Amino acid sequence: MDEILSRTVLGNLSADAYQLVRYIIVSLVIYFVGSKLINWVTRLIQHAFDKTKLDPSLRSFVSSLLRIVLKVLLIILIAGYVGFNTSSLVALLTSAGVTVGLSFQGALSNLAGGILILIVKPFKVGDYISACGEEGTVSSIEFFYTKLMTWDGRLVVIPNGTLMNSNIANNSVSLYRQIEFKFGVSYQSDPAEVRNACFAAANMNPYVVRDEEHPMRIYVSEFADSAILFGVRLFVEKNNYLDVKFSYLEELKRQLDERGIEIPFNQLEVSIKEK
Repeated sequence: MDEILSRTVLGNLSADAYQLVRYIIVSLVIYFVGSKLINWVTRLIQHAFDKTKLDPSLRSFVSSLLRIVLKVLLIILIAGYVGFNTSSLVALLTSAGVTVGLSFQGALSNLAGGILILIVKPFKVGDYISACGEEGTVSSIEFFYTKLMTWDGRLVVIPNGTLMNSNIANNSVSLYRQIEFKFGVSYQSDPAEVRNACFAAANMNPYVVRDEEHPMRIYVSEFADSAILFGVRLFVEKNNYLDVKFSYLEELKRQLDERGIEIPFNQLEVSIKEK
């Protein structure tokens, strides 16, 4: 009786061992073949992307995301073959995904913003933009952050989620940019002489654009308490924007001084009464 029981136990153990070895071998074969198939599919899609005008960063991201999704499906397939309840496994993965998503909500928002930037393309690397209270040249667009290099050499890193939810001014779309200056002169000044000084300052600056499509405009902006406020609008090539912005006012001051035009400043009169 004991001998029969021993043979039965050994037979069951042999069957279980055989079943386990079969599961392991078949699972490894499925994983090997599935991995090769996933690599083939991702390469095929990558070649298809190379023939399109999609951004290289976006192509790389889509390929990586597709590879991860296919790997997860392959693992679920192997788990189902071994005997796991795949519906429970999917529910567990979904629950874990929701938990991770809530924990990294800010990071996911930045990731979504990065994807939108790559798809919508409000700007590209090399553009000079103004956003989130900062302005500078876009040095790189990453999935979570966009990096700006400012004119004074600062590196500004802006989260993509914040960037896509703010107003973005792309200053590199057009070849030219407009600069507006405002200044005050005394009420005794001749407006015609003020205009001549503004035009003379522009003629002394080689970067100011003067053509029919981009005319220079000089206008009276306001009659203030102690001065007549003039406005000057002129166009420059975008690469010379800062040079003109800093140099034009200096030359304008010199032209106004040559013509005897006063730039007034606030003054306080104090009267002393003696008893």
